[in-house]
Amino acid sequence: MKVFLKKSAHIVTATAAWLAVAFLWASALSVYVSPARSALAGLLGLAFPCALIAVVGMALFTLVFSRRHLWVPLLGLALCWGRVREYVPVNFSSEPPAGALKLITYNVHGFSDHTNTPRLTYFALEDILTSGADIVCLQEVYYLPSDTATWAAVRERASTVYAHHDTVNISTSMLTVFSHYPIVSHETICRDGTNGAAAFKLLLSPTDTLTVVNCHLASMRLSPDEREQYHTIVTKPENTDSTRHSLLRIVRRLVDGNRLRATQAEAVADYVARHRDERLIVCGDFNDTPVSYTHHTIAAAGLTDAYAATGRGPGRSFNRDAIFVRIDQILMSSRLRPYACRIDKLFTHSDHYPAICHFTY
Repeated sequence: MKVFLKKSAHIVTATAAWLAVAFLWASALSVYVSPARSALAGLLGLAFPCALIAVVGMALFTLVFSRRHLWVPLLGLALCWGRVREYVPVNFSSEPPAGALKLITYNVHGFSDHTNTPRLTYFALEDILTSGADIVCLQEVYYLPSDTATWAAVRERASTVYAHHDTVNISTSMLTVFSHYPIVSHETICRDGTNGAAAFKLLLSPTDTLTVVNCHLASMRLSPDEREQYHTIVTKPENTDSTRHSLLRIVRRLVDGNRLRATQAEAVADYVARHRDERLIVCGDFNDTPVSYTHHTIAAAGLTDAYAATGRGPGRSFNRDAIFVRIDQILMSSRLRPYACRIDKLFTHSDHYPAICHFTY
């Protein structure tokens, strides 16, 4: 009887380990499948941290209770180490050299403060203006035709630090670039509702140009109520009476957002493919994680993830609703070298933290 129980325990442990590994591998491989073709692929990408935790948990369990099976989770981690490193990079310090340029990408959520102070307080703008950045890419700079004074006030205050700015209106939301360098042109790459991407060409010197693609791709499509439900499910699942119903509704929203975002990512990737031999940065609010069809499609066009190459840790950039992911990205072409990319949590006046990176050319 004792032998039977021991063998059964080994079989259960091995099965659990292989299931966790299969989950991790499926999540890692999902980046190659468009959510427009497979809803499951998009959901598997979002589940990558859960799969990673499951495999690491199995590694610890087998280390303590069943060392003969430890090789299974270790193999699982080894064969998708690239994806793990994209999600949770570990790099040595890479201090920027003298003369490196500094870029910030920041979803400012209309310069809302998310406190009890009046909505348009511009605290986020003041953070930006004292950051020392050479180039600033902003998303969700709200603009209402009936409120031209608001945008005029932002421009006037920003002009005390940045001599140049340009914008692309996408419905009532603007993609904006402030720069110490002249912005000689812009081009809309894609748009849908208040989401899209636009390319801004900067003149770094009389002979050197830099193209910055500022992105605010389709969101997860969750309403404030649904985000609150998600927060409750994650933090207090025992208090949720309609967990199943809420989850199904949230999943449907995620699937819709994934599909639309996939189309936008392909449009950005097509643009990158035509310009990847140039000095090119693609940055902004991707509304998707480093292990996703969105990120993979854009990066595979010939770009390096600056945070994966020089940052450390998971780098949570969305700071609300128990969503612990990095959805604000900075990708660079081979003609640029990134340094010290980070998510700056000292910027607290939006529902995003900004991504900041230095680079040379």
